[in-house]
Amino acid sequence: MVRNLRTCDNITEIDGIALDAPAFALTVSDALTPDMMADRLRSIMERADTCPHLRFVCVRDDAMDGRSLTSAASMASECGLGLIVRSDIPENIGAAVSTLEGRRPLVTVPDLTPTDLIDIAGRMDLPIAICDMDPKNIMTLCDMAEAEGCRDIVLGPPTVSMKQCLESTVMVGRLSGGTRPMMASAWSGEYALTIASVSVLRGGRLVILDDLDAESCGVLDSLMEQHGGRYTF
Repeated sequence: MVRNLRTCDNITEIDGIALDAPAFALTVSDALTPDMMADRLRSIMERADTCPHLRFVCVRDDAMDGRSLTSAASMASECGLGLIVRSDIPENIGAAVSTLEGRRPLVTVPDLTPTDLIDIAGRMDLPIAICDMDPKNIMTLCDMAEAEGCRDIVLGPPTVSMKQCLESTVMVGRLSGGTRPMMASAWSGEYALTIASVSVLRGGRLVILDDLDAESCGVLDSLMEQHGGRYTF
């Protein structure tokens, strides 16, 4: 089999940042107190100072409350990094991003993208991550998002395990032909770093991690610098 080495054809823009090279995000929970959230954001910013590929902060809706997510997104928007807003409830995402004047954060619902989120992204001209446990469904949802006017689309293959991450990322890369960037999501620790590495080595452009220590952030940053967003299929 001939191996093709390609880069993504479309340059997707998230919150004013072109996803023209691999990047990663660390998350902050909207369930934190304001002081704890400020400390968490400060820690992420310190790591970003030494890891240029740490370009985003992702606000996750642990409180499952629109007001908490709105407040957390507002605080995170001031940290100097690109913004990602993640929730299981599309209405909470819509409420949060509607208060962020001049910002275009990536919006995402983990594991399965509902049509409600596609409607919100299309109406508000927001970048959207299309996720599903079935890679073929990802392409169907991508077509739907394009029909709704979404310009900046990231494809999110399932990445629960290392094996699944490898297989699904390769399959989505083949199905999309490299026309859209791919992302992965993982929790924290060494296994999360492994998931992130597999994704990057198979063409993933964006990785969202709940947390990584400073040393692991440095490892991932170096891998992204060396690999440069190429993928084989």
